[in-house]
Amino acid sequence: MALDGHVGPSKGEAAERERACFMEEWTHEALLLAAEEEDDDYPMIEKLADYDMGSSFVGAEVEKLDDELAALQEALGDASLVSQFVQAIRRATQQAAEQEENLYFFGDQTTAGEEIEG
Repeated sequence: MALDGHVGPSKGEAAERERACFMEEWTHEALLLAAEEEDDDYPMIEKLADYDMGSSFVGAEVEKLDDELAALQEALGDASLVSQFVQAIRRATQQAAEQEENLYFFGDQTTAGEEIEG
């Protein structure tokens, strides 16, 4: 199952909306490895580390994530497969920022509804 990114004002509402992006396990690993190999720190990208649990980017964190993804994309260059994948995630961060909403990544759960409870 993919790590699904959803845009919304809350986890519950985001889970009900169509996904804005997704990461398969191999692309998730490639993204984190690429960020780790760079000299810069990427704390927002590091929040994505737990594939099964997912992560939340609320408020200003959405733009910080986009900034980090842009910096990583620039460092990797256009020819990199990871750079191309980063562009897809950036579309979701930009959508969330434009709508003044949050970005939630739901992990490998049976249903999104189960994850948001509790």
